[in-house]
Amino acid sequence: MNNTLDIHVKNPNRKILGYELMLSGLQITNVESLYDPIAYPAVPQFAFGAGHLMCLSAVDSLIERGPLYKPLCRVHFMNPGPVLCIEEVIDVVNENYHNNLNYLENECVMSTGLSEAALHQGIQVFPNPFSEQTLVNYPPTVGTSVQLDLVDLQGRAVLRITDAAGSGRFVIEAKDLAPGSYQYLLSGGVQGAGRLVLQR
Repeated sequence: MNNTLDIHVKNPNRKILGYELMLSGLQITNVESLYDPIAYPAVPQFAFGAGHLMCLSAVDSLIERGPLYKPLCRVHFMNPGPVLCIEEVIDVVNENYHNNLNYLENECVMSTGLSEAALHQGIQVFPNPFSEQTLVNYPPTVGTSVQLDLVDLQGRAVLRITDAAGSGRFVIEAKDLAPGSYQYLLSGGVQGAGRLVLQR
């Protein structure tokens, strides 16, 4: 399976000499630069099987500044979790060898491929949107446990329920949740994902 994640950068104020990032929800197997190899020939370094990567130009080449996002690097990974995030920008060094102020935007994404599996496995949610409770039904796995995780739009896990018997049904109560959109993720005996909307 080809698991890749592309990271983009927007640097309107200063050119970039190097960067260091910590990712979560994955184990890195390779990192390739997506920036022009003539203008910035630096090769990203990474910790295999972890989430740490960095890239620094040894010949003082720079990533040009500009107002738009541009491709920075492509991360190849294995063993993805339900949510993949840039956990931390450890450092970004500019053309003057100073540390930049950094802001993350859309730093988390959901693992792909799960919604298709949900469709094929007959997972159903009703009602949706809901105001008090909703049911997540899936084909019973008879003795194989299934776990449901609920994740908000910022990628934070807000609820986890385990059905050890694989009975084919989860009940989600609205009382402990804030109104809004959530992603549900099923793992274990059934793999699947979808969106829930809580309205009050």
